[in-house]
Amino acid sequence: MRVHLDDLRDSGLQDDEELLTGAATEDWLEPVDDTSGEDLRRKPRFLRMALFATMICLLLAFVVGGAIFLTGELPEEMAEPSAMAVALAESPPTVSPVESEGTQEGVEVTTPDSDETLTVVEPPVAQEPADTPPEVVVEEEVNVVPPSLTVREPRDNAWLTLPFVVAGTVESHLDVLVRVNGVEASLDGTEYRLEVELDDGIQELAVEALDASGLKTEALLDIRVDSNPPVIEMKNLDTLRSEPVIVAESEWSFVARIVDAGKLQSVTVNGQGVSVGSDGSLSHTVTVGRDGEHLVTIEARDRSGNRASKSVRILRDSVAPEVELDLPSGPLEPGEFVLQGSVRDTTECQVLVDGTELTLDDEGRFQLTL
Repeated sequence: MRVHLDDLRDSGLQDDEELLTGAATEDWLEPVDDTSGEDLRRKPRFLRMALFATMICLLLAFVVGGAIFLTGELPEEMAEPSAMAVALAESPPTVSPVESEGTQEGVEVTTPDSDETLTVVEPPVAQEPADTPPEVVVEEEVNVVPPSLTVREPRDNAWLTLPFVVAGTVESHLDVLVRVNGVEASLDGTEYRLEVELDDGIQELAVEALDASGLKTEALLDIRVDSNPPVIEMKNLDTLRSEPVIVAESEWSFVARIVDAGKLQSVTVNGQGVSVGSDGSLSHTVTVGRDGEHLVTIEARDRSGNRASKSVRILRDSVAPEVELDLPSGPLEPGEFVLQGSVRDTTECQVLVDGTELTLDDEGRFQLTL
């Protein structure tokens, strides 16, 4: 609710003190419509003056801004230089160097028409020593490509005997070395090679290529090492190896057994492959040619490459010995009788008379007294 001064005057409250003390009663208070023109005319005078002054300021600002926008210059009365600027232009100031407190240096400016002195201090400029060489920045190439590694031998899960060779190729644009289970391999260009010895059994083989930047490539292989060759067992083998086996026929049969910790790769008799049972048993017949001594060789090879061989000498003699007796030319006298003769044969033979073995000399002769 608003109260106008005119309404207060009409109500008889003319004294300002009464207005301030609130001596008036509520009889003269009436609601006034804010939207009517009469309300605007009844505003206090100082409010109307403030509104008028604000409008004058806005109008002046609009005019000055428009002039600057259209001409690009200030009005003449606003563009005049100040008195101080005119004085500096007519009489240039004197400048003299001064030293300020501390390490800073500056200049002292004095105007002719003024006793005031202005000291301008500039911070010192840091200078590098003359003998300091220019800094050289070297950009190092960052290697992000690891070496390329190939293992040519052995293959993964291979059976090997001792010693075996690890070989392959390595490629890198930096210096590189190759290690096999921590032992450095020899390099010849891009080829590496190392002779390795490990314990029997399943082993892991780690081949590592390391370049100068620290990047590495690794290959892991599982291998099986078997350094024990197969064992060939044959009945009376020692006797057969020391003395030849004499045969009259053109064939000789034998039985043997081959023992190995791993799996047998091949078994041959005189270079010809033969079949072996699951328990390593072998039964074979050899053909013997002309009379004379022959050599039968049994060779076994396991999957690791270990080899074992046994040889048996076979002597074939298909011709019967020739016996000559030295008989008396005349009739025999009663009493003792001496039987003499000789034996010729290509092999060692025995002479039996009535079951009694006779002794032969170096020329194959014998003698028996009856």
